[in-house]
Amino acid sequence: MRAASRAALAAAALLGAATVPAAAAWDEARRASVGPLDATSPDVALNARGDAAAAWVRGTGRGRQIVVSLHPLGDGWSRPVGISRRGRPAIDPDVALAPDGRVVVAWRQVARNRVVRVGGRRRAQAVYVARARERPMVAERWSPIATLSSPRQKVGRVFLGVDGRGLALVAWHWGTGTRPSDPGYIGEVQLSERPAGGAWSAPRRASSDRDCVQVRRPRVAVGPAGHAAVWWQCDLGAGRSVGAAVARGPDEAFGAESRLAITGDPDVSADMAIGPDGRAVAVSAADAGLSWWRGPVTASGVDLAQLPALGTPERAEPGAGSPRLAVGSSGDALSAWIGEGGVTRAAPIAGDLGVGAPITLGQDRSASRARVAVGRDRLGVVAWLSDGRVLAVTRGADGNTSPRATLSRPGVPSRRPPALAMDEGGTAVAMWSRRGGGRRMVERAVYTP
Repeated sequence: MRAASRAALAAAALLGAATVPAAAAWDEARRASVGPLDATSPDVALNARGDAAAAWVRGTGRGRQIVVSLHPLGDGWSRPVGISRRGRPAIDPDVALAPDGRVVVAWRQVARNRVVRVGGRRRAQAVYVARARERPMVAERWSPIATLSSPRQKVGRVFLGVDGRGLALVAWHWGTGTRPSDPGYIGEVQLSERPAGGAWSAPRRASSDRDCVQVRRPRVAVGPAGHAAVWWQCDLGAGRSVGAAVARGPDEAFGAESRLAITGDPDVSADMAIGPDGRAVAVSAADAGLSWWRGPVTASGVDLAQLPALGTPERAEPGAGSPRLAVGSSGDALSAWIGEGGVTRAAPIAGDLGVGAPITLGQDRSASRARVAVGRDRLGVVAWLSDGRVLAVTRGADGNTSPRATLSRPGVPSRRPPALAMDEGGTAVAMWSRRGGGRRMVERAVYTP
């Protein structure tokens, strides 16, 4: 047997690409939101020991407020509590949990209104700022609200991560909200950090004025050992784009902007996470198909090298959302995407051995918005949308996948992906917003292995 064939067989065995069904144990979907007001945009987080926290938007118009429900290990879900100031719309919550159970929530909220010129015309614009708040899981009092960004310009959606040492990181796009060709255009990626027990830093500009026409779509990746990266899309013009990032290792400051090996035409369609060994794992989609990457994270940047992949090249379905991945505490990762023809697939990733053969999870022309979460070893879950329902497949520690489960009734909007999280032991929580009975409500389903 040739060495290449032996390596492929060894990788296949380690990656565990079996499809023998594992026992599924999703409970019946239950309403998480309370009261008559609409509830939308949920996010959920679990830490390794099993604490959980969820946040969503309650209300409509000027009355939109961020609310949070907590689930300490061994207890039930608390009644949702509002944590954002009333009177101005608050939207797009992102929630994270530290290993010790500390809850951090970031969101954006209107600070003022102004008029800007877009394409030579005057347009009213709401100026959002980035805000954050936190509390221990078992305490009863939230910290004061921290405003992270300057109200001189508006922020886009905020992205939050908390590393294994409790350091919180938030990133956002800050600018005029106009086109690069408009006079006075400003657009940059910013970040703020808060060490455990410390204060939030002043906003720092992460992106530079290199050859980007504009920067967009910032994201955050943090690792359990203290590695972190803020990455985004740099538009180069002529329909081309490339990934860019600032990064740091433990006890390092963020370095200067560097370029990623990931490119796009016209957009960068990718996801990235950081494993316990301090290396990033990434997946990207391009015309040639999907590619998987791995590389160290230091203040010099994220040095990604392409991983070998078993099976034939795969393509992501345009418009179905970017491919997604998550990496667990043992270093194994799981990626998922919506392929051509609405086929939902997943592929495991094991260290430097590469990417396993894709596993088919389902097929539906309306499939979109896949999300992934992982636990210890090979434990994982993939959830996605199809015909207004949330579907999910779980993966056991033996690498086997469960039959597809339908978690929700119809009424889930196709533009909002389900929120998904898993703890070390394989308990998973999926959350979504669904229209029913004339109102929008947030629901959740729990998987117990």
